Amino acid sequence: MKTEKIHDKTPDIIVVYPWGNPLLESSGVEKRSSSLIRAFEKSGMRVTIIGPIPIQSGEYTINSQMFFSYKGHGGLVLDWNPSYYVKLVQLLRKYQGRSVNLVLTGPLGCLGALFVKIVFNGRKKILIVYDAHNVEKERVESGAFSTQSSLLRIFTKIILIFSEWIAVRTSDIVFSISHRDKRVFKRTYGIPPERILVIRPIVPTNRGVKYKRKCGILFHGSFKYFPNKEAVDFILEVSENLKWARFYLAGSGMPKKKLKNVEFMGFVENLDEFLSMGDLALVPLKRGAGVKLKILDYLLRGIPVITTKIGAQGLEFTHMKNAIVVNLDEIEEIVRFLSENPKYKRKIGVFGRKHAEVRFSGNIEKKRLSVYFRGDD
Repeated sequence: MKTEKIHDKTPDIIVVYPWGNPLLESSGVEKRSSSLIRAFEKSGMRVTIIGPIPIQSGEYTINSQMFFSYKGHGGLVLDWNPSYYVKLVQLLRKYQGRSVNLVLTGPLGCLGALFVKIVFNGRKKILIVYDAHNVEKERVESGAFSTQSSLLRIFTKIILIFSEWIAVRTSDIVFSISHRDKRVFKRTYGIPPERILVIRPIVPTNRGVKYKRKCGILFHGSFKYFPNKEAVDFILEVSENLKWARFYLAGSGMPKKKLKNVEFMGFVENLDEFLSMGDLALVPLKRGAGVKLKILDYLLRGIPVITTKIGAQGLEFTHMKNAIVVNLDEIEEIVRFLSENPKYKRKIGVFGRKHAEVRFSGNIEKKRLSVYFRGDD
């Protein structure tokens, strides 16, 4: 039985996601990918996700195609996975005489994208879009994969840097998550500015919704990721000197336990419920790259944020107005100051929420996506 060909003029988007189901939004990478996919679908584009598992899209008309992948860290070797190549070729054959946009949700999969572009050269126009959640070279050099050496970490660093080098050179356009990252891409790889399109995080703003909160200090993030584990270690140190404060920590890979004034809650199914437990967020990151989407989770609920310059990257904060950006050795003093000045703390939260609602509502980004993929004015 022949595969049905697709002939109409609706823009076709094939999203490559090598790790699972991006629509679950249980991590920063998933949230970024999911927001783009939903923006494509709401703009009337035809979206197909290709990945290692079948995807249930709920209310969205999103198709999915599955390729075989090795368990665990199989996404790292996506470009050496024959099943990925076969599925891409089979999928692209459906689009008879049409242009197709192949969106990479990260650098992995870039060799497969280049392969099909060469295979279908002259028969089909394939545009490769590299959506960069961060600049991987910067993330690796910051020590985000731990200072300890192991074969897996070394392999991961090599693969990510190599894949990003290929992706920025073979893609037709790079989606940068912030203006800051755009500058880093230009400086690191010499990419012409016209090949970089800034698509900031697109988040649901829930304007006018009031959130009830208790008194506590929050942090959430995967405990498997070294910068988050390092941040948790710092919070434990701070908690020793702030015994009157209650700290609530959550994230995948985190054990459930209580230590004096610190509660480890492990992975939480309901993020809103967790965020209602505190009225202040502490994000003491020492390393990393890209926009930290967890900070937007706090801002959009009116929770004031204390973070470092690393944590604030790409978020365009005004210090002491819509967030507090300080050095690590200043954090204890700032926490004490805010506890003694609750009105000022609430004011930071109000302005932080307004900042997130204005800058990250996605209105500008959706227009840019429509112009790029549909040619709309």
